[in-house]
Amino acid sequence: MNLLRQSTGRVTIVGHRGAPAYAPENTLASFEKARALGVDMVEFDVHLSVDGRCVVIHDETVDRTTDGSGPVAAKTFAELRELDAGDGQRIPALEEVLEWAHDVGMPLSVELKHPNVCIASPYVGLEERVLDLLRRHDVVDDCFVHSYHHAAARRIKELAPEVTTAISCNYADFVDVAGVARAALADGIHLEWRSLSPEAVVQAHAAGLHILGGGIPHGRDDIVRALIRHGVDMIDDDAPDHLRVVVEDELAEMA
Repeated sequence: MNLLRQSTGRVTIVGHRGAPAYAPENTLASFEKARALGVDMVEFDVHLSVDGRCVVIHDETVDRTTDGSGPVAAKTFAELRELDAGDGQRIPALEEVLEWAHDVGMPLSVELKHPNVCIASPYVGLEERVLDLLRRHDVVDDCFVHSYHHAAARRIKELAPEVTTAISCNYADFVDVAGVARAALADGIHLEWRSLSPEAVVQAHAAGLHILGGGIPHGRDDIVRALIRHGVDMIDDDAPDHLRVVVEDELAEMA
C-alpha cells in the first residue's frame, strides 16, 4: 500500500477510531459513519482477550469506553461482548471489522496494542493472529499495520514483508526520524503533531517513508493547515468530515 502523497495525489483522510465525534469509538457504527462521511481509510486498535481473540478497543481497560471495568486482557471474548460500548454498540471482534471492510471496500489502518510493558507482559501471538485474519479476509493489500510498540511492527514485517507497516512516536523532537523507522523495518512513521516538524517530513520522504500527523486538538484548524504545508501524507481525526473541508481548502490555497 503506497501512502505517499506524491503517489496518491492527495492527503489521506483517516477516520481515527472511526468517527467518534458522531458515534462510539471503535465500533461498527463508528466505522460505518466514517465511511458515510467519505473517509479514505478507517483506523482502529486491536487488543487480545484472555482466550486469544483479537478485539477492537483502544484502552488496556474497558473502563473509559464501556459500562464495565477491568483489563481487556483479563476478560474472555464472551465477557467483553456483554459490555455496552456506547449507544448499545458492542466491542467488535477483529474478524467482524475485516468482513465489513472487505464487503464495503474500505481501506484499513490497524493499530496493534500491547499492555504497558512497565507493569505487564506483551501479548503472546498477537501479530500472528492479526496476520492470519488479514489473510483469511483477503484485505492484506488494502490495509497497513502500525504500533507504538515498535517490536510489534517489526514482527509483522518479519513475518509478512508484503504488509505495509508504520511505527508511532509522540512527544519528542527527533534527530533521525528515518533511523527510528528503519530500526523497526517500517514503511512509515506516525507523529503526534507537536513532534512533526518540516525537517521530520523531509527526512521521512527522503527515506521513502510515509508520514502521518495526528493527535490534533478539536478546533485547531491552524495545526491541520501547518501539517499540510509541511507536506504530511496522512492526517487522522475524530471528525473526518470537518478535517476534509480544512484539508481541501488549504490545498486549494496552496495550488
